[in-house]
Amino acid sequence: MRLSDPWAKNQIAAVTFWNEGKHREAANNYWLSFRAFPSYTHEERYHIFRGYTDVLRGGHFDPTDDDVKNVENIFRDKHEPRLFRLQAGFTLGVISYSRSERLKCQDYYHRAITIGEKKPKNSKQEKLEQRKMIMKTTTGG
Repeated sequence: MRLSDPWAKNQIAAVTFWNEGKHREAANNYWLSFRAFPSYTHEERYHIFRGYTDVLRGGHFDPTDDDVKNVENIFRDKHEPRLFRLQAGFTLGVISYSRSERLKCQDYYHRAITIGEKKPKNSKQEKLEQRKMIMKTTTGG
């Protein structure tokens, strides 16, 4: 990561806020960092999105309607890599469950499973997903 990268400033702020116990501010900065990426396939982009969704699921605050809208947009966007959409569906399910919206929760989980069961459309996407999954499992995430 170079500090000159447009997303780096917000990512550093997100981690700093998290370490200070300012979870809402951490989520806001993770989202700003995520939105600053110029490429859907940049490797660090998934880690930023995962940071955002981890904070939303963490129970430190109630996610806002804007948070839900942000994650829903990723979940519905067929141009987003499958791994992002799965992470979004899982997060939406957790948020819905915490809001006692059980049927919505069930729907998100079911749709996420359906997305997960589909084969990637091309070998480039499949290789990218495999690489990210290997990184995710070997880094303890």
